[in-house]
Amino acid sequence: MADKKISIDDFAVSLERELSEISDETIEILKKDVKAAAKYCVKTLKNKSPKKTGDYAKGWTSKIESESARTINVVVYNAKKPQITHLLENGHPKVSRKSKKILGTVKAYPHIAPARNEAERKLNVDLQRDLGNG
Repeated sequence: MADKKISIDDFAVSLERELSEISDETIEILKKDVKAAAKYCVKTLKNKSPKKTGDYAKGWTSKIESESARTINVVVYNAKKPQITHLLENGHPKVSRKSKKILGTVKAYPHIAPARNEAERKLNVDLQRDLGNG
C-alpha cells in the first residue's frame, strides 16, 4: 500500500471529479432504461389493445418530450386515434344518435394501465440490474 500524501484540497477536487463521473454514468443508465421502458410499453400496448380494425393498436408510439443533461421526459401516446383511448380504457355510455337517450354502456377494455404497470416494473428491474443493486 502506498503512503502517498495529498492535500485536503486535492482530495476534495479528486473526489468531486469521481462523483461527477459516477453521477453522469448513472444518469446515462437511467435515460437508456427509461427509453427502453417506453419502447416496451408501446410494444405491450400494440399487443394488448382492442383490435376492431387494427388502426388503434398500430397507433401507439412514444417520443422524448424533453431531455436535459440530467433529466428525460418520455411520453407514450396513440397518434392515430387519441380521442378513444379514455373511452376504451374506461368504458362509456352508449347513446342513441337520434333520440340522444342512453341505451346502455360499452364495456371497458383496460389495456393502458396494465401496460404502464408492466413498463414500470421492467424499468425498476432494469435499473436495479444496471446500477448494480440487483
